[in-house]
Amino acid sequence: MKTKTMINEFTNLIKEKPMKKQLHFIRTFTLAMVMFLPMQGFAQELKPGDVLPELTSEEKTERLRGNLLAIHFGLLSYAEMHGQSIEEVGRSFGKMFATSWPEVATPEFFVTAMNRNWQMFNIRTEVLEVGDDYVKARRDKLQMSDEANAWYQERFGHGVSDLKTFLQVLEKEIISELGLEIAHSAEGEHVVFTVSVSK
Repeated sequence: MKTKTMINEFTNLIKEKPMKKQLHFIRTFTLAMVMFLPMQGFAQELKPGDVLPELTSEEKTERLRGNLLAIHFGLLSYAEMHGQSIEEVGRSFGKMFATSWPEVATPEFFVTAMNRNWQMFNIRTEVLEVGDDYVKARRDKLQMSDEANAWYQERFGHGVSDLKTFLQVLEKEIISELGLEIAHSAEGEHVVFTVSVSK
């Protein structure tokens, strides 16, 4: 079935459902479509012995980043279906992820490690100040185009604002488990943050 035909049939189908059932149906449908739609346009006749083309490093990175975003938004949508708020999900995952960190982590260690994680979203970090028990830095804001944000909002019921909330709560929970504290403030195109040892 062609993508356009599927979408048209899907649109007609949801018009027949009550609103709450529509939302549940839409999001469930989308989780399946996320894996299906990227395959459109790549179908080809295969035969034994064919070696499929390999993506370039840049293409692999973009594919991983796209899947990462889809998984994050899918997680928030799935959790909402089961009565959990964004904050609850962030705290739960923060506690889970914190178990893989050292029991005692310094502010320098945390900022360095998180810089590696934030780069999955193409976000850069710059150190502004380093003290005996704190590090002040700034990183690029997590952003996406209005078109992309609308796409995720329509299909998952969550956009970039909800993703930022989830990641910020997750980050705070990890920090709390490590005996550290963090304070954020938005400044233009950046998020300025200070990681310090808990008093």
